[in-house]
Amino acid sequence: MSDIRYIHLSRKHLLPNKQPGMPSRAMGALLVMLMAIYSAMATANIDHESAEIHPSCLDIDPRTSLRNDFLLEPLDLNCPQTGSSSDVFDYFGYTTYERPRDPAGERRGSLGYQRFAADDGTALYLLRTESGGNAVSTEIMTGKEVKKSNQRLLEQGQLHSAGEDCQGVSDIWIEPDDAIHLIVELSAYEALQALLLPTSGPPSASRKTQLLNALLKQQQQDDYLDFRRACAVTAEYRLDSASMQLQLTMLRFDIDDERSEDAFNWFQSLLPASENLDVAMILEDDLPNIRDKLMAPFKDQYQFAVPQQPDETFSIFFQQLKSAVERRDIVALLEMTTKDVMLGFGGSGGHQDLQSWLTHDNADDDWQSLSEMLAIPGIQLSPEVFCVPYPGCVGSESADFSFDTYITIQPNTPMYALPMDNAQVLRKLNFERVEWQYPYDDKARFRLVQTFAGERGYIDKALLRSPFDMRMEIVSTPQDWLIQSILSGD
Repeated sequence: MSDIRYIHLSRKHLLPNKQPGMPSRAMGALLVMLMAIYSAMATANIDHESAEIHPSCLDIDPRTSLRNDFLLEPLDLNCPQTGSSSDVFDYFGYTTYERPRDPAGERRGSLGYQRFAADDGTALYLLRTESGGNAVSTEIMTGKEVKKSNQRLLEQGQLHSAGEDCQGVSDIWIEPDDAIHLIVELSAYEALQALLLPTSGPPSASRKTQLLNALLKQQQQDDYLDFRRACAVTAEYRLDSASMQLQLTMLRFDIDDERSEDAFNWFQSLLPASENLDVAMILEDDLPNIRDKLMAPFKDQYQFAVPQQPDETFSIFFQQLKSAVERRDIVALLEMTTKDVMLGFGGSGGHQDLQSWLTHDNADDDWQSLSEMLAIPGIQLSPEVFCVPYPGCVGSESADFSFDTYITIQPNTPMYALPMDNAQVLRKLNFERVEWQYPYDDKARFRLVQTFAGERGYIDKALLRSPFDMRMEIVSTPQDWLIQSILSGD
């Protein structure tokens, strides 16, 4: 590895997002001369080992290689290159290759990268993709470089946005302690997203989150789109070598005209009154406190009461109820319900309907649904009413549940980066609301979900339950507890 331990990459070393395609032949001679001069300057900014990595190794198909922006498999950094288009050239500091042409002979563009690697293997690649026309995009890939059996691999790989509204990455450096830092230019709207998701890397402005929508609605802010065009914010991120997450360490407003001042005032208007900024900067130590205060008014929309048992008499009744369901004992179950037990929103109910429901030809499935429901704890809605399971009993009208809403049914439910048990655990959720994300797959064990704040990951569907699934209310009577309703849907 290079002996360079501190690398600063200024704006002149980074290609802006909106660049034309590959240069024309008319500019060839001038470009060769400029690139020869620039190459000597840029060499100090590229680790010497990067020459061993062919750009095509980083040119992945996101449809097959990624889930939730994480690499499904370690990336082979010594991948074989074939074809005449595999020659590598330097393009404004990016180690670049021209993609092979398509079957019709049309250009498919090029991909280039700049690599920044610490001694512990933590690595960040700035990827520049030119699609064959005038469109140029920049993304960030992070991971751990390791060598195994003469293979060079990138493990824990993740693809990040480099910002969408503004110019994106403007600076990257490695601190003496091996921490990789980067500066990203953001709009005021993206800065709000970054504040709400401080460990998810630079924000994707097009990603909608319930927390962001709720915050804007609470403040009656309908002009936020104006601030997607106000590129007034500098955000600093640090790549954490343990979690391999890009963590926000600083937000700074660069107020140099009326537009940027308006953007700063808009951003500040969304903060709790006690957190209004005297200076246009938020540092790492202040970020958690401000984020917590922003989320506090909406806690009843995403985090719910811990399951509970009201008293010993209910505990005895509940055990008898579970036993009756396991035995498929319709007589015992009828004795545990009120005579007018509610079974649907269309008017069905009573003992006769209950008996018909649980004695028809396919009743085994309904008994099984009852058994699964009773395996999940409930909550006490009032001294006289107990509701089970708790996912069907929580949430206010403001929670605005949809049929994609699910609630975790046990404490410390792991949310994984990938749909597998040995994947990185991004966070553990306690009785928390999530939204099922596209693509939907009912047969898959893991579901891609998004939290109220906007974090995305995979949760075992056995640990999730919809608030619209079967639920039961049990009321206290002078004689005993009795089932008052068994409902599904809305």
